[in-house]
Amino acid sequence: MPQPRGNSVEIHCFVKKSTDAHLMVLLTKGLQSWRKNEELNTDNFPEWYHQLISEQNAIGWRQLFNGRWSTQWSVIQHQHYQQKKTKNQTGHKWSKQMLLVIWDLWDELWKCRNSTEHGDSITDQHAITRGRLLQELKDLYADSTNYVPSDRKFLLQNYQEHAKKSYLSISSWLAFYIPILKNSQIRAAQNSTTNMKSLSAYFSTKLPTMGPRRQQKNHCTPTLATQRRPLFPC
Repeated sequence: MPQPRGNSVEIHCFVKKSTDAHLMVLLTKGLQSWRKNEELNTDNFPEWYHQLISEQNAIGWRQLFNGRWSTQWSVIQHQHYQQKKTKNQTGHKWSKQMLLVIWDLWDELWKCRNSTEHGDSITDQHAITRGRLLQELKDLYADSTNYVPSDRKFLLQNYQEHAKKSYLSISSWLAFYIPILKNSQIRAAQNSTTNMKSLSAYFSTKLPTMGPRRQQKNHCTPTLATQRRPLFPC
């Protein structure tokens, strides 16, 4: 990570050496918790720091960058100075110095990010931009089988041939053909499902009809004995 320059180097070294050790750990852990969208747990720190953690949780750790610090930061650091018998330093002054250190480091990180993302020189910027264009071009060729067949004529023989073109040629081609090829993908997907029957269409949902049931005839004829048999025996 780039180091602070100028007077900020002296401030950074002094603050790091003279700061209460628990405060440095607390500051680091608090910012890490903020990035994870979590609250810092007081259980991992001595009770003396619990009020600070609770207040900064309520204020928000993101607010440290805006200079909104719990007053407990300066109170605890001032107590640390008194224990170490440090002269000409107060907790309030330390808070201001720490804020300057954070701002300076944040500025250096931002410059480092911009350098990586956009490049420091015109040559670097051109190389980064061309790299992005080639990646877009490569993605379009990778999806070539997903285009409507008649639209594949807009592509060259392969990606490698197209990548040899100049930066201006590729940039202009992408600006014109990306919308066309994206639309071609949509139309190809729609065409693939047109006139396609669902699986249930191949099976009949109607149950076979059955004629009226014939009533079975009783072919047994009653005998004389059965006709004269009484219902109840005597």
